[in-house]
Amino acid sequence: MHILILDNGTGSRLWRLDPYARWLEQNGHEVLQHPSGKNIEIAEVMWADVVICQMILEKRVVDLMHKYKTMVIYEIDDLIEKVTKNHPSYHKLTRWTTIYRTYNCIRKSDALFCSTPVIYKRYGWLKRKKNKFIFPNLLDLTYWEKPYKPNTSDIIRIGWAGSWAHKDDLLFIGPIMKKILEKYSNVKFIYVGMGGVYQSNKMVKWIYGEDLFPMIPIDRREYHEGVEADYWADKLAGLSWDIGIAPVMNNKFSKAKSNIKFQEYAINRIPGVYSNVLYADTVKDGYDGFIVPYDSEEKWVDRLSYLIENKDARLKIGQQAYDRAKREFNITKQYSKWFNSIKELHARYIASKGGKEGIKMDST
Repeated sequence: MHILILDNGTGSRLWRLDPYARWLEQNGHEVLQHPSGKNIEIAEVMWADVVICQMILEKRVVDLMHKYKTMVIYEIDDLIEKVTKNHPSYHKLTRWTTIYRTYNCIRKSDALFCSTPVIYKRYGWLKRKKNKFIFPNLLDLTYWEKPYKPNTSDIIRIGWAGSWAHKDDLLFIGPIMKKILEKYSNVKFIYVGMGGVYQSNKMVKWIYGEDLFPMIPIDRREYHEGVEADYWADKLAGLSWDIGIAPVMNNKFSKAKSNIKFQEYAINRIPGVYSNVLYADTVKDGYDGFIVPYDSEEKWVDRLSYLIENKDARLKIGQQAYDRAKREFNITKQYSKWFNSIKELHARYIASKGGKEGIKMDST
């Protein structure tokens, strides 16, 4: 098959699109992938049997594909209209025009692929039962599994990583990390992608963002900028965290997310402390991580303290998380189901819309 993929340029493609593109090419199919913001060539549309559009807002893109009898799959990984007020795109994504355009694109597309039951329920009513699917986010081990790099220093490294969508989570965890650092002199807090640095210079603030942790001394914390999606697995593996944290606040946007922090930490043998919001159904409490109430500072401090004070427990829980990630969260088990769904959808589409004669293109 000829498959055209339009990604939205975010890290979501690491889970939703890139693994499938690699698998398709390895199995003899031809794939073109580029950001949806790039101008689409008519030759690409004529060439494609199927286009997968990740969270596009332009109905005219769907109409263009249909003009040339190309089947359209709408791919979505977020409950976009429920972002919180601290989300950088709050005013854009919660506008009625954006919501309407999203719904209209889903309605006009031929199928819906999404990541969680919450998203499925929210948008699935726009599609018939045979044209909507849940494909959970799973690990492509060829990308995620890197050589194990344990921390060999005397400083225990507690880490968090995420995007600008998580400001509320960091505002909550800041005072907790302050308590931990006051309690233990051999602990350092590492945060990646968001959180800012202490600096009075306005230009530096503009570049690195607001300092969300003014209560934490600068010598007890370490900030890393995010990296391009292609390099994130290497970056995370090289941070050598002893403990990972995943605070998640109790709101509709968060509840629609998937459990990717558990998977990211687990594949790197990082024992984690996770919010009960989102992770309660994934983490086996006390076995491959710890679940705590999202809003209980006392419980967060208690579980972090246990891991700080018990190195053997950290190593055991991290290893058990790693073993489970490879056993239960390996995307190879999903490839055939994903592609067979596309084949069945395409067969029905051809039967109802009529076929077309594609053109050969160099997939590079």
